[in-house]
Amino acid sequence: MNDSSLSDDLVEIGERVRKRRIYLHLSQEQLAEKAKISVNTVSRIECGQAAMSIDKFVRILRALKADANEMIGPRILEEAGSKSTESLFIRFRHLEEADREIVIQVIKALLDALEHRS
Repeated sequence: MNDSSLSDDLVEIGERVRKRRIYLHLSQEQLAEKAKISVNTVSRIECGQAAMSIDKFVRILRALKADANEMIGPRILEEAGSKSTESLFIRFRHLEEADREIVIQVIKALLDALEHRS
């Protein structure tokens, strides 16, 4: 994945976060409080200027009562090919145990949603 597509992905995810926040009638400040992150971080995520850690992503999902699929979006999932799979496994192995459990939970949720959408 090149820097341009990563940037596009961040913008798409940020836009989804913003739309969901607005749909729930939350201010950036309220979302930040619920997700236990700074308002500046919320703003940067929504503008596509900052990538999220898994921990922040999960906290935002919970605060927005959103599904990971909803936030990630189908285009991003489809473009994740086998080259990035190997990179993901390497990154996964370097996570702390608690973070690996969060990743596993998110993957299970994604798979469940994908299996039950038809």
